[in-house]
Amino acid sequence: MIQRFYIKRWSNACYFFKGIVKYASGLKPTFTGYPSLQELITIVNYFAKADWKPVLLGDDFYTVGGEVIRRRINNFFRQNAVTEIFPYQPFSIWEKDRISLQYSGDSLRYFINDSLVPFRVNSNLPVTIRDRHLFFQQDSIFVIQDMQTIKSIAIDKSWKDTSEDFDIYVFPKWVNICWGGKDNWVYSYSYDKNRFYKNRK
Repeated sequence: MIQRFYIKRWSNACYFFKGIVKYASGLKPTFTGYPSLQELITIVNYFAKADWKPVLLGDDFYTVGGEVIRRRINNFFRQNAVTEIFPYQPFSIWEKDRISLQYSGDSLRYFINDSLVPFRVNSNLPVTIRDRHLFFQQDSIFVIQDMQTIKSIAIDKSWKDTSEDFDIYVFPKWVNICWGGKDNWVYSYSYDKNRFYKNRK
């Protein structure tokens, strides 16, 4: 029998696995974060058992608190851990302007022309302005040209929840990095001057 999974993800919470319930249309795990490959395999394997039961780990969060929820989550994955992991091959999940985002070794990595670049994958996808690429992390922005970092800027965390993505608009000579719409730019990158500008208002 084939089970269909629907994964619901919440971005801001202190526990990352709320539970799994079966509906008429399939199984619906609810997450607040990014589960590892091992954890996803554990969940699928759990529901492949004939005697599986619905799992609810976080519905009473406001009653029992985050530490109790975390212990329940850890216990679930420990008690149902799968020791035999199936083999898989790295594969590309996004490509544009010679940049690719590849899944490999239970992690996401950026490549330019098949060469690995060292930036964490935790914010917007990269954008390209002419022969340069802007890579975004939750704490920084990097400008790459010919595989070299030619400019970077640390993100001011006081004005924004850094877990949220930017709104990015690319023009012929600059890139506007906005939060909350096109008119609310926070940083602007000038191609001609190779410089970041910060909106002071």
